[in-house]
Amino acid sequence: MNFLYPTFLWGLTALVIPLIVHFFYLRRAKKYEFSQAALVERLRQASRPYLRFRHWLLLLLRMALITAIVFLFARPTAAEALSVGEGASVVVVWDVSPSMTPVHEQAKALLLEVLRRSPPSHEYRLLTTESFLPKGDFVSARLLMDKVSKIIPASLGYPITQLLEKAEFLFSGARYPVRKVYILSDFQSSSVGELSRLQAGAIDEIVLLPVPFSLKGNAYIDSLTAIQVGGGWRLGYRLIGEAGRLYTLRIGEKSYSVLPGAYEEILPSSSFVELHIEGDGLPFDNQVSAGLWESQAGGIGWLAPLWQPFQRLHALLGLEPWQGTGSPPWDKLSVSVATFSTLPEGVEAWVAAGGTLILFPSAPLSPAAWSKLFLSSEVTFLGEAIPASPLALEPQGGAFWQEVFLPAPDRPSFLAEPMAVRLLYQFQPKTGQVLLRDEQGRPLLWEMPWGKGRIYLFAFPWEHSTLGAHSLFVPLFARLYRWGQEAHHVWATSAGRKSTFSVAAEGRPHLRHRTTGTEYIPPVEKKGTLWQMSFGEQPLPLGLYEVYSGNQVYGYLGLNVSIQESADPPLSLEAWKQVGIPVRIVEWKDNTFQEKADTFSWRSWHIWLIIVLLLIVAETYWARRLLQLATVPSPRSVA
Repeated sequence: MNFLYPTFLWGLTALVIPLIVHFFYLRRAKKYEFSQAALVERLRQASRPYLRFRHWLLLLLRMALITAIVFLFARPTAAEALSVGEGASVVVVWDVSPSMTPVHEQAKALLLEVLRRSPPSHEYRLLTTESFLPKGDFVSARLLMDKVSKIIPASLGYPITQLLEKAEFLFSGARYPVRKVYILSDFQSSSVGELSRLQAGAIDEIVLLPVPFSLKGNAYIDSLTAIQVGGGWRLGYRLIGEAGRLYTLRIGEKSYSVLPGAYEEILPSSSFVELHIEGDGLPFDNQVSAGLWESQAGGIGWLAPLWQPFQRLHALLGLEPWQGTGSPPWDKLSVSVATFSTLPEGVEAWVAAGGTLILFPSAPLSPAAWSKLFLSSEVTFLGEAIPASPLALEPQGGAFWQEVFLPAPDRPSFLAEPMAVRLLYQFQPKTGQVLLRDEQGRPLLWEMPWGKGRIYLFAFPWEHSTLGAHSLFVPLFARLYRWGQEAHHVWATSAGRKSTFSVAAEGRPHLRHRTTGTEYIPPVEKKGTLWQMSFGEQPLPLGLYEVYSGNQVYGYLGLNVSIQESADPPLSLEAWKQVGIPVRIVEWKDNTFQEKADTFSWRSWHIWLIIVLLLIVAETYWARRLLQLATVPSPRSVA
């Protein structure tokens, strides 16, 4: 057994005190004067062997009390090695996600100490959370220490439980049948993931090595929006931080002293914006970068008569869509608006290749006429209804409507004002979702996937409604246009979250980091005239990237720290003990490893304090009891 403060062990010399009391003080003869022979029997009983045993028990209680007091101050600890036993293969999982950046060196020192105290019969393999692939084979602790010294923080951290799902792969090539996992992390909820992913059997033991870290007082920006205003931008952002604390926020060349809250800033026309936070002491999430992307002005075609309300809409949005009745230029369109009677040849293949079709039914509509449309294979026509009164609109799906109903973007039951519809058709697609219903639950607008594209099907003819004069008209179609083109006013995403962005480039788009010059080719897919990029899942340096093709830069895209890294609280370590795998929690404290167990730990000073108090109570009770047994009445008190 080891001790944190062995100097206090000199206190054990005080054990001679109860010995002196027992062998000298209790042996002193006492004289009694008595006049009755019956009192002799009382004295004889007081000196019997079993009564002498009770005196020995009192001696043991007093010696135990002194020992417990000494251990209370000396603090027993665990053995030097982290674990002992026969040979074992160990996968060390090191969390290198952004939230671990402030404590990276502390975590590295802890892991090196673990390896220094490692039993020689163990072999180790390192796995860091920015990759699913281990860093080499199983090696000795000494060789692994060389690899640990070269690890740097990453911009991305995959959930630990997601990495451990493939335990058989992680332990491939292991020499020993005993398989253990050491996890070094701050154990944020987002860093851990779903514990239900872990399966008992592939891992024999999990050892948790928590690295203390607090996000208290940390500041970060949890939302960023931009709207074009004239020749510039109206930038909206929300600063989250400690209430009442003043932070310095730098936007471009301007600096502001701000409290946590929501703000807006008018910016000149620019292709990107960078925000820097100062004053919170945790720099890992203090920079936010974003590209400011203008709405695309083309790619919309009208395959139907251009009604007056839509002319006003396009003027408001600054669009000049193609219009006509012949075969449209499919290669230049990403969004088309049509009626059943104006569908041209080739529209089905165009949608399947990635186009977006906004479709109104024609009146009248019969089952026979419906069966001739390409939609009839996937959508059932159920007949028509004539509404008796204006319809109260009930938007469905917060993601689609979040920029339309700003006060309540996530409440699908938010009621819009009534709209007059004289004729309503009832459709039932095999796949898709309803975006708009009336108060009776009847669908008014469907969104359906069709190959790589989408079809938005209205349930009423345009000429039989007042949609053009309705307040929902402009934001609805602005959203349909943007949704179809997948354009973004703010091009920004977080490391670890997949996002898609589309650009009308001449060739395949590439990314180039503006600070380091790192070049990256993202996964892309051609959709009509647009290239759709997938971004955010791969481990890349944070910051601002140029989106370019050939020699032309088409825009900018920002990669930032995930909000979860800045805000997620630590997961309760006790939750790990419910996964069905033996789990130990080992903490580094006072230059030694201390295991946190479910039962009492004999190395805890709290336990030794309880033991001292219990021994004091026991010694006091037993001493008083022996005093009563040894008392002989005085002869003067006998009648």
